[in-house]
Amino acid sequence: MCPSDSVMHSRLRPPSDLSEIPIPPELDDIVLRCLEKKAEDRFQSVSDLEATLRDLFFEDPWDRARAREWWQLHGGMESPSNADIE
Repeated sequence: MCPSDSVMHSRLRPPSDLSEIPIPPELDDIVLRCLEKKAEDRFQSVSDLEATLRDLFFEDPWDRARAREWWQLHGGMESPSNADIE
């Protein structure tokens, strides 16, 4: 088996496995669905994705201050401008 075969047959790890901050399981599911190998398993339109994201509930939603703090903690990356966040 060549290395690309293992990638083709493996399941991606959910973002919550890789993050130091809590990520709701519903958001994990959305991200993984966006990355599905088969097109028919992904969202069929941006509108479908947007509607699904809009329905998510976050107990502790992010705001500009939290986003700015995250960017500062993960040095080496430029903080996006305020225009990029809106």
